Amino acid sequence: MESILLSYIEAVVWTEEERWEEENPNIDFRDLSMWDLPEETEKVALNYIKTFIRAVEKEGVDFLNDLPQVVNRHNLEEMIGHDLWLTQNGHGVGFSDRDYNGYEDTLYRVASGMGEVYAEIGDDGKLYIS
Repeated sequence: MESILLSYIEAVVWTEEERWEEENPNIDFRDLSMWDLPEETEKVALNYIKTFIRAVEKEGVDFLNDLPQVVNRHNLEEMIGHDLWLTQNGHGVGFSDRDYNGYEDTLYRVASGMGEVYAEIGDDGKLYIS
């Protein structure tokens, strides 16, 4: 679950970094030490991830057996977190762009149906999602 969470947060930063740099010119978002996530952010992100996994499993997808262990030469868990954020937030890429052993449509439908997530930098310079 940890690598799904980390790749989810990486995707958040990757898609939002340019906007944040304009809004917060004094923060270097490439400084990974700043991503000591607030507990609240970690809980919210993990809740989205767990909700997604439960919903996909209800659709009959067994993560351990149905999905390949390597997707386009990347670790499956890393791709799940990354593609969940991208699909969930309508970035036009994500689950529909990779080989998920024939389950791309199910993964896409579930993730896009979860609704958008908003990511902001708080007054403390930390990442918050809601």
